[in-house]
Parts: sequence; C-alpha cells; structure tokens
Amino acid sequence: DLEFTVARDLAAAICSHLVSRGSPLDWCCQTRADNLDPEIVGLMKRAGCRLVHIGVESGSPEILSSSGKATSKEAIHNGIRMLEAAGIETLAFFMFGLPGETGAQRDETIRFAVDLDPTYASFHFATPYPGSKLFAAAGLSVADDLCFPLVPPGENIDELKRWVRKGMRSFY
Repeated sequence: DLEFTVARDLAAAICSHLVSRGSPLDWCCQTRADNLDPEIVGLMKRAGCRLVHIGVESGSPEILSSSGKATSKEAIHNGIRMLEAAGIETLAFFMFGLPGETGAQRDETIRFAVDLDPTYASFHFATPYPGSKLFAAAGLSVADDLCFPLVPPGENIDELKRWVRKGMRSFY
C-alpha cells in the first residue's frame, strides 16, 4: 500500500486481523512518517511488518513546503526513529529536480539522508505524474510522455544523474 497508515483505522484493522491469525507473513508498505504513532507502529510490527518505505523527497524545509509535502524534517526523523525502535527496517526515498531546487538544497538533502540514517536510502529524479502538483507545475498534459524525469530549466539529465550518484555514494 502506498499510503498504508493514512486510513489509520483501516490499517489498524488489517494489522489486528493479521495478529489474530498469527501473522503468517512478513510484509512491507509505504507511508508518510508523519502518519505514524507508537501504537500503530507496534501493531504493524506484531502483524509482521518488516520494512516501511518513507517518501522523504527533500532535506530542505523550503522544498518540502513548496512541493506540498506538508511535513517537517522533525516529523520525518521521528517517524524513522519510531519504526527503528520497534524493530522495523526503513527505506527512505529522496528526489532531485524538484521545482526551484538549488545545488545547496540538494546537498542539504544528502546531508539529511546521512543524518537520518534509515536502513536503506534510494535517490531518484523527480517524476511528474498526472494529477500531481508537480505535473501541473511543469505545465504538462496527459498527452505528454508520462514516465520521464523532470529536468529543471538550465540543467540536463546528466546533471541529475550526478546528483543521484552523489547521494548514493554519500549515503552508502
């Protein structure tokens, strides 16, 4: 599930059902760090959750705000620590190429990834999907190619690739 704990009551019901059945499987999900609390995290662990993917996107508060992420670095940090304290591995996703992002903000994202220290980190290009704010901000239509990185004005794909490699090298 891409946003498992957004519908918290449903997530709790699914986890409770798995616990009542003896948690016969290991599973993972994706969610927002700011949609976690100790109760749901503990229930997820008892239900067999072994890995949670968290879309961090950026380590820059300005980019998080302008991208509509509606979360903070502190909330992301707290969510990752909560999962790890429960014995659940974490995979944090980071993106480069968000509108208005500077090189200094990309460096801030890499530093945040290293400081956050999730179990795994993954660095990607920002990709605009139909219906997203990023898609609208890029001025795209559904007739456009739907699976491509967003290359900011004045940059090229090779520059984004360098940032992805720098993120991976810095983290690992």
